[in-house]
Amino acid sequence: MTTQVIFKISPELKKKAQKKAAQDGVTFSDVLQSATRSYVEGEFELSFRPKIKEFKPTKRDLAELKKAREDFKKGDYRLWSDVKRELDRKHKIKS
Repeated sequence: MTTQVIFKISPELKKKAQKKAAQDGVTFSDVLQSATRSYVEGEFELSFRPKIKEFKPTKRDLAELKKAREDFKKGDYRLWSDVKRELDRKHKIKS
């Protein structure tokens, strides 16, 4: 006994998948059944990776970075632990 699975997919992707499956000598249904079986048996894993865009700093970003470097060289900086302690005190958060 089999059951029907219905899901939405773009027509272009469906056509490309059907064409590739046919070239491999199988049906698109065979591909989906095989992928589902492999997924259930732990042989197929989904992996999502975020698309990372290249960071392009603005003139303002570069100016702030330059100032931060200069301040650091002069010893004009604060440790995160000091900033956190001040914020905790300001917002009455007990550590």
